[in-house]
Amino acid sequence: MDWLTPGSWTNRLATRALTLPSLPRGPGWARILGALALVCAALAGGGCPRSMTTNGWPEAEPPARANLAAAQEACGAANIVICVIDAARADHLGCYGYDRPTTPEIDRVAAHGTRFTHAVTDAPFTLAAITSLYTGQYYDTHGVSTASMRIPTELVTLPEACRAAGMRTAVITGSGMIIRGHGLGDGVDHFQVILDRDPAQGSVPALRKAWGAWLDDNRDERFFLYVHIMPPHHPYERAGPFRGRFDRNYRGALPPTSELLLQRDADVLKLSPRDVTHMVDMYDEALAYADWAVGRLVDDLRARGLLDKTVLVLLADHGEAFGEHGQFLHGNTVYNEMTHMPLILRFPAGVKGAAAEVDSLIQLSDLAPTLGALCGFQMPQEQVQGLDASGVIFGDRANARPAAFSTCLALPRIQHAVEIPGAKGIFNDRGRLVQVFDLKADPLERRNLITRRPELAQRLSALWRAWAERQTYIRGAPPAKEGELDPDIREWLRTLGYL
Repeated sequence: MDWLTPGSWTNRLATRALTLPSLPRGPGWARILGALALVCAALAGGGCPRSMTTNGWPEAEPPARANLAAAQEACGAANIVICVIDAARADHLGCYGYDRPTTPEIDRVAAHGTRFTHAVTDAPFTLAAITSLYTGQYYDTHGVSTASMRIPTELVTLPEACRAAGMRTAVITGSGMIIRGHGLGDGVDHFQVILDRDPAQGSVPALRKAWGAWLDDNRDERFFLYVHIMPPHHPYERAGPFRGRFDRNYRGALPPTSELLLQRDADVLKLSPRDVTHMVDMYDEALAYADWAVGRLVDDLRARGLLDKTVLVLLADHGEAFGEHGQFLHGNTVYNEMTHMPLILRFPAGVKGAAAEVDSLIQLSDLAPTLGALCGFQMPQEQVQGLDASGVIFGDRANARPAAFSTCLALPRIQHAVEIPGAKGIFNDRGRLVQVFDLKADPLERRNLITRRPELAQRLSALWRAWAERQTYIRGAPPAKEGELDPDIREWLRTLGYL
């Protein structure tokens, strides 16, 4: 939104003020009133949309637009590689401030790319989150939530849009949730599911072999490749050579399998503080294993001369909880440990002007329109609800996302969250605001300010109501067809508690 376009309320405010007989006339007053109008807009909208010059006018943006245009030209011929690290919570990565050396490979990518500091998942469970990435829709609209559902066939997916633009498309996944039966193979030329077979190594070695072979066969074509790495998703003991790196002296009674966290969430198993620490240590080891896999993906792209011809996207589908708000694993709350995710973009060689760090809000449903704007393919405008963040990456904050929305379907309850810069509200299944947090003063969301900040509570409630009215969820997504979930997939989903 341009705050000074003809017809905007700020422009009308300044214009009307200048017509009042009690006020002096002249360009000096026009500038003063224009600056006041911008301040009013910033207060109403939660932040100034553009940086300001010393005379109070918005700073000129031609360099940002020129850099974006140059990036679009470079990315218009580039490959796209999306690597999802399942259940990787942002605050356990080194580039997000973690004090353990869990992610040196990802940190190196971040050092040469753009890191989003406030990336939010649409839903803290895999199928719903990846459907939002695929379709550009909020979870509350597409409605794909459980292992018995699939993406509606009338929706255009990210791989379909890329293939329509002339790209070869592939999905190579270690997750039994990312399967053709859920509609995630629509528009995909090569789809390969590699399930965990080795209780120590998991699927990572086979994944690397698979993506290497596919890259060899398609290196001379423009392509879209989606890779889904399972660690650090539970069971955390699948940490490969990193098992035992962070915790060698656990002597507790907890059996050596993190699948018991499912029993903990069912109130069957009680954990001591030392048990929880042990679980975090195991999780960090599994995350280090995922980081190693990311490093090999980068190496394999570089060895084939593809890295500098590729838009590389590293992200998680959601985070993970360790009892911070009474829950473990994921999918059962909308607090930051589950909804905040890492998001890093590395651009092809020659792209200049991209911010090293972006503090604007972004969520998973924004990725499809953002990649489309950068790489020259189209997602249907009538379908996409996410926002194009490509301008924000190159310094144009005019279209920065004002609020991010997450939904958690943890039957029998539904929770919603609205996050704005510096604050967050959580709503119950009846749409009633029950918690308000000041994220600057209280990033761990421990102090509920709903009775102490009524003006903030009112603003968050209004944002959520306006957003919820635009969603069409409850119609539900279609079921997966019989036979599309083969016995191996069903058993995999059952062992992880999804069936």
